[in-house]
Amino acid sequence: MDNTHSTESKSTSEWRKRELGALWKRSGKTQQFYSGNLKINKGTEDEKEVSIVVFLNKMKSSEKAPDLIMYESVEQPTLIEESKEDVPDSFLD
Repeated sequence: MDNTHSTESKSTSEWRKRELGALWKRSGKTQQFYSGNLKINKGTEDEKEVSIVVFLNKMKSSEKAPDLIMYESVEQPTLIEESKEDVPDSFLD
């Protein structure tokens, strides 16, 4: 009997349970970065998913400084939303 498949499936399942998110490599205007999501409070009723971006630490000044820095991703307002911010509420219906 070949147990290779069952071992791979069990290993994959264990990794899946430990997974906290995923990142994708992106190309920006000036540098490459990663974007994706991170699960907070995984396995609890307070679990939520946070969008993140990760950049190379260009200001690394010592071995103790991190190589990568992670930030919460914020939605960039669209041109229409930006223009609405400049218009008084009384003009918007």
